[in-house]
Amino acid sequence: MFVSGYTLLAQTIVITGTVTSAVAGEGAIPGVAVSVKGTTVAAIIDVNGKYFIAVPNNAATLLFSYIGMKSLEVVISGRSAIDAVLESDLIGLKARYTMRLSLKTPNYTDVIAFANQSFSSSAEQAQFNYNGSTSISPFEAIFTDRNYFGASQSLHNKLVDRSDPRDAKFFKAHPKSGSTDIVFAPNGNPTMVQDQYSISAISSITAPTYLLSYHEIQFLKAEAYARSGSLANADTSLRKAVTAAFGKVNIGLSSASALTYFNTQVRPKFTANPLSEIMNQKYLGFFEEESVEAYNDYRRLKAMGNNVIILANPKNASQFPLRFTYGAADVTTNKNVYDAYGDGTYVYTENVWWAGGTR
Repeated sequence: MFVSGYTLLAQTIVITGTVTSAVAGEGAIPGVAVSVKGTTVAAIIDVNGKYFIAVPNNAATLLFSYIGMKSLEVVISGRSAIDAVLESDLIGLKARYTMRLSLKTPNYTDVIAFANQSFSSSAEQAQFNYNGSTSISPFEAIFTDRNYFGASQSLHNKLVDRSDPRDAKFFKAHPKSGSTDIVFAPNGNPTMVQDQYSISAISSITAPTYLLSYHEIQFLKAEAYARSGSLANADTSLRKAVTAAFGKVNIGLSSASALTYFNTQVRPKFTANPLSEIMNQKYLGFFEEESVEAYNDYRRLKAMGNNVIILANPKNASQFPLRFTYGAADVTTNKNVYDAYGDGTYVYTENVWWAGGTR
């Protein structure tokens, strides 16, 4: 037993250290996973950012990983004390937030600076993945559970107007319609019947949901450059954004097809009206998984007087929701909510604070 224990100790190295954030003011990071790359040897960092791990004496690299931070690999080189500094993987959220405030405090230089510190490719983007069994895409779940989606006529028209190859990717016949024909729902006055209109073809139980995508980062840069008058840089960022959006896992169009599309369809429209084409391409690229951010963009543009994305629903003139609402039960049964917000129709008249509203 003594010999075996001695042999075990001789074959391992105990490494200790502290892990901190590169973001100013954040300090130590608790809960970071530290492991020996390529092995199952691992430990968890404590609440003070400190760790203790026994590694094989031939171990070459420590891997530090944490949600929201860039993974870091550090060569061991026989050291017994290794501190690590992790960089934020979501600094791009600052680019998004800064752009969101454009009506109140425009700062496109900061948008570009934050975006430049974010993802350098789609491989780095922040997304929720689903295994199709214990976890499934929420969009697919809603379709399966509620069955009230319909393919948008106006979205289809935007794609056709650009000879966009994604038009053949986005839609499919409803599986219960008894037909292979694509039937689009007219915006604003669809027939209220299930199983009639075509549905999204990119929904699947494993389709990812994006917290922050690489193509969004490039779209943010394109808009910031365009608003700053740097059109050559805007063109470059827009091309990268479109290429990344074409390459999404449930779209699967090649970089070559994206480049052809960009040169023949996107660039002429960009030349005619840079901001309009950037935002319309972002709108198309955000179809389904990033629809909340598309909604936020539309509200921001509307408040800024940049009506470059045309939505065909005729009810939008008086019934476009300018903000998320309380549920119907809240405004009808909760007196405090009713006193503050009335019957809920305020959503059609009151902008959110970042779009010029007061609350």
